[in-house]
Amino acid sequence: MSKLTKKERQIRIAGRVMRAAHLVARRLKDRFGDYQIAFTFAIRLAWKVARENNGHVDGTSLLTQASLELVPDSVAGVPAWVINKDLIGFDARRVFFYTESTKVVRETEKAKQITFHIHDTENGEDWHGDITLWVGKSIMVKD
Repeated sequence: MSKLTKKERQIRIAGRVMRAAHLVARRLKDRFGDYQIAFTFAIRLAWKVARENNGHVDGTSLLTQASLELVPDSVAGVPAWVINKDLIGFDARRVFFYTESTKVVRETEKAKQITFHIHDTENGEDWHGDITLWVGKSIMVKD
Protein backbone atom coordinates (compact mmCIF):
# COMPACT_ATOMS: atom_id res chain seq x y z
CA MET A 1 0.00 0.00 0.00
CA SER A 2 1.43 3.34 -1.00
CA LYS A 3 1.74 6.21 1.38
CA LEU A 4 -0.77 9.04 0.96
CA THR A 5 0.46 12.43 -0.15
CA LYS A 6 -0.23 15.44 2.03
CA LYS A 7 -3.00 16.62 -0.32
CA GLU A 8 -4.69 13.18 -0.33
CA ARG A 9 -4.56 13.09 3.47
CA GLN A 10 -6.13 16.57 3.65
CA ILE A 11 -8.92 15.53 1.28
CA ARG A 12 -9.72 12.46 3.40
CA ILE A 13 -9.74 14.52 6.59
CA ALA A 14 -12.03 17.11 4.95
CA GLY A 15 -14.41 14.32 3.92
CA ARG A 16 -14.54 12.94 7.46
CA VAL A 17 -15.10 16.42 8.87
CA MET A 18 -17.96 17.15 6.43
CA ARG A 19 -19.71 13.80 7.06
CA ALA A 20 -19.49 14.24 10.83
CA ALA A 21 -20.63 17.87 10.65
CA HIS A 22 -23.68 16.99 8.54
CA LEU A 23 -24.61 14.20 10.95
CA VAL A 24 -24.44 16.58 13.92
CA ALA A 25 -26.25 19.40 12.08
CA ARG A 26 -29.16 17.07 11.23
CA ARG A 27 -29.48 16.11 14.91
CA LEU A 28 -29.21 19.71 16.16
CA LYS A 29 -31.30 21.56 13.56
CA ASP A 30 -34.41 21.62 15.79
CA ARG A 31 -32.41 23.01 18.69
CA PHE A 32 -30.98 25.81 16.54
CA GLY A 33 -34.15 26.34 14.51
CA ASP A 34 -32.29 26.32 11.20
CA TYR A 35 -30.10 23.77 9.44
CA GLN A 36 -27.56 26.33 8.19
CA ILE A 37 -26.97 27.69 11.69
CA ALA A 38 -26.64 24.15 13.08
CA PHE A 39 -24.23 23.23 10.28
CA THR A 40 -22.09 26.34 10.90
CA PHE A 41 -21.77 25.35 14.55
CA ALA A 42 -21.08 21.71 13.66
CA ILE A 43 -18.44 22.41 10.98
CA ARG A 44 -16.48 24.73 13.29
CA LEU A 45 -16.60 22.15 16.05
CA ALA A 46 -15.66 19.33 13.64
CA TRP A 47 -12.54 21.15 12.46
CA LYS A 48 -11.59 21.93 16.05
CA VAL A 49 -11.92 18.26 17.02
CA ALA A 50 -10.03 17.16 13.88
CA ARG A 51 -7.13 19.51 14.69
CA GLU A 52 -6.98 18.24 18.27
CA ASN A 53 -7.08 14.56 17.18
CA ASN A 54 -4.68 14.56 14.21
CA GLY A 55 -7.48 14.48 11.65
CA HIS A 56 -9.63 11.86 13.36
CA VAL A 57 -13.27 12.81 13.82
CA ASP A 58 -16.48 10.78 13.72
CA GLY A 59 -20.13 11.69 14.09
CA THR A 60 -20.69 10.01 17.46
CA SER A 61 -17.77 11.67 19.24
CA LEU A 62 -18.61 14.97 17.57
CA LEU A 63 -22.22 14.75 18.76
CA THR A 64 -20.99 14.15 22.30
CA GLN A 65 -18.64 17.13 22.04
CA ALA A 66 -21.45 19.30 20.62
CA SER A 67 -23.67 18.42 23.58
CA LEU A 68 -20.90 19.43 25.96
CA GLU A 69 -20.40 22.73 24.13
CA LEU A 70 -24.12 23.53 24.28
CA VAL A 71 -24.70 22.76 27.96
CA PRO A 72 -25.88 25.92 29.74
CA ASP A 73 -24.09 27.14 32.86
CA SER A 74 -27.28 26.70 34.88
CA VAL A 75 -30.96 25.82 34.59
CA ALA A 76 -33.42 27.70 36.81
CA GLY A 77 -30.58 28.72 39.09
CA VAL A 78 -29.22 25.19 39.47
CA PRO A 79 -25.56 25.06 38.36
CA ALA A 80 -24.67 22.59 35.60
CA TRP A 81 -22.17 20.76 37.82
CA VAL A 82 -24.96 19.99 40.35
CA ILE A 83 -27.23 18.62 37.63
CA ASN A 84 -24.40 16.44 36.26
CA LYS A 85 -23.49 15.23 39.75
CA ASP A 86 -27.00 14.36 40.93
CA LEU A 87 -28.62 13.03 37.75
CA ILE A 88 -27.72 10.12 35.49
CA GLY A 89 -26.51 11.29 32.05
CA PHE A 90 -29.79 10.85 30.16
CA ASP A 91 -31.84 12.73 32.79
CA ALA A 92 -29.20 15.46 32.99
CA ARG A 93 -29.40 15.94 29.21
CA ARG A 94 -33.18 16.19 29.43
CA VAL A 95 -32.93 18.85 32.14
CA PHE A 96 -30.38 20.86 30.14
CA PHE A 97 -32.13 20.78 26.79
CA TYR A 98 -35.82 19.97 27.26
CA THR A 99 -36.98 21.77 30.42
CA GLU A 100 -40.27 23.55 29.72
CA SER A 101 -40.86 24.92 33.21
CA THR A 102 -39.60 24.67 36.76
CA LYS A 103 -41.32 24.85 40.11
CA VAL A 104 -40.08 25.03 43.69
CA VAL A 105 -41.94 22.18 45.39
CA ARG A 106 -40.57 22.51 48.92
CA GLU A 107 -38.18 24.83 50.62
CA THR A 108 -36.23 24.63 53.85
CA GLU A 109 -33.92 27.14 55.45
CA LYS A 110 -30.93 25.81 53.50
CA ALA A 111 -32.28 24.06 50.40
CA LYS A 112 -34.96 24.01 47.71
CA GLN A 113 -36.63 21.05 46.07
CA ILE A 114 -37.03 21.95 42.40
CA THR A 115 -39.10 20.06 39.83
CA PHE A 116 -38.17 20.36 36.15
CA HIS A 117 -41.07 19.67 33.77
CA ILE A 118 -39.59 17.98 30.70
CA HIS A 119 -40.93 17.53 27.17
CA ASP A 120 -38.38 15.56 25.15
CA THR A 121 -39.17 15.05 21.47
CA GLU A 122 -35.74 13.92 20.24
CA ASN A 123 -35.52 10.93 17.88
CA GLY A 124 -39.27 10.91 17.28
CA GLU A 125 -39.83 10.09 20.94
CA ASP A 126 -42.48 12.10 22.81
CA TRP A 127 -41.54 11.91 26.49
CA HIS A 128 -43.24 14.03 29.17
CA GLY A 129 -42.21 13.88 32.79
CA ASP A 130 -40.90 15.59 35.88
CA ILE A 131 -37.44 15.36 37.35
CA THR A 132 -37.04 16.53 40.93
CA LEU A 133 -33.83 17.62 42.61
CA TRP A 134 -32.82 19.06 46.00
CA VAL A 135 -30.38 21.98 45.72
CA GLY A 136 -28.62 23.90 48.46
CA LYS A 137 -29.49 27.62 48.42
CA SER A 138 -25.84 28.53 48.91
CA ILE A 139 -24.83 27.07 45.54
CA MET A 140 -27.74 28.35 43.45
CA VAL A 141 -26.97 31.05 40.90
CA LYS A 142 -29.13 33.88 39.65
CA ASP A 143 -30.25 33.38 36.04
